[in-house]
Amino acid sequence: MGLAVALAAMLLPARGDAGTPPAGPAGVLTSYPLPDAPSVATLLTSWRPDPFGMMLACVFVLLWWRPRGPERERGASVRLVLSGVVLVLLTSGALNVYSKVMVSAHLLQHLLLLAAAGALLGSAVAVPRVLGRLLGDRWWLAALLAAVPLALLAGVYASPLLRLALDSHALHLSLQMLALAGGVLITLVVRAVRGTGLRLLVLAVPVVLGLAAGVTLLLTDLLMAASWFGGTGRTWLPDALADQQRGGIGVLGVTVLAGGGAAAALWIRRPRRGTETGAGHGTAGDGQAERNERAGRGDRAGSGDRAGRGEQPRPTGRARQRERA
Repeated sequence: MGLAVALAAMLLPARGDAGTPPAGPAGVLTSYPLPDAPSVATLLTSWRPDPFGMMLACVFVLLWWRPRGPERERGASVRLVLSGVVLVLLTSGALNVYSKVMVSAHLLQHLLLLAAAGALLGSAVAVPRVLGRLLGDRWWLAALLAAVPLALLAGVYASPLLRLALDSHALHLSLQMLALAGGVLITLVVRAVRGTGLRLLVLAVPVVLGLAAGVTLLLTDLLMAASWFGGTGRTWLPDALADQQRGGIGVLGVTVLAGGGAAAALWIRRPRRGTETGAGHGTAGDGQAERNERAGRGDRAGSGDRAGRGEQPRPTGRARQRERA
C-alpha cells in the first residue's frame, strides 16, 4: 500500500520549474536539459524514472501473485517478471532519456515495448477462451488481428499525432501503452491459432509489416515530427533525418531478432509426431493412460471373481519376492 501511494504521488514526471525551463531549444521543447552525447557509459547509467511504468510493473506482479490466484507455472512467472523488468528499463532508462531528442531512440523504445515487454507478458498469461474459440482454425482472421497494432503505430508515426504525443504527457503514456498492449495482443493471437504451421503463418504478418516499416524509414527523406526532432538543438551524432534512417536500421534489426526468436520458440514447443490432437483422436499419452486404466479394471475384476469363488487372489511380483525372502 505504501509503495502504491508513493508511486501515485510521483505520477507526473519530475521536471524543472515550469516557469523557467532549462536553457536551450531542448529545454524549451522537453522541459529537460539536452543530454550528453550517447556513449557506452551514458547508455548504461542514464536514468529518468517514470512512475507510471514502475507502477504498472508492480500491478502486474501483484495481480499475478494475488492471494486467491491460481497456481502459476514457473516458466510463466519468470516471463512475467522479465516483462516487468524490461518495461521499467524501457520507460525509465537510457531510451527514455534520449527518446525526447532522438527519433531513433523513440522508435526503438516503442518497438521494444511491443516486441519485448509486450511479447513476454503475452506469453505468460493464459489465452482467453473467447479468443481461442473465435480464431481456432481461422488463421486469416488471426492474421488481420495481428496486423492491427503495427498498423496503428505506423498511423501515429505517419500523422500529426506523433507531434501531439511528444508534447503531451498523457498522449505519450497512451502511445507507450498502445505499443505494450499491441505486443500482448499479437502474442495471444498467435498462440490462439491451432497448429504450428498456422501460427508461423500468422506470426509472419507483423514481421513483414515491421520489415516494411524499417525499409520505409531507411529510404524516406521525410522527417517525422520535424518541428520537434529537427529543433532540439543537439550538435552530436547525425542530423535528425540521418538519425531517423539509422532508426530504420534498428527497426529492421529488432524485427528480425524478435521474429526469429518467436519462430524458434514456436518450433521448439511444437507437438511431436504422435502427440498432436485432432478431431476424434487423443494424444499418445491419453491412449497409454486408457490402456493402463483398462488393465487395472481387468485386474480388479479378476480378483473379485476369484474372491467370489473362495480363491485367494494371485500375489503380485513384489509379493512373491517378499514370500521368497
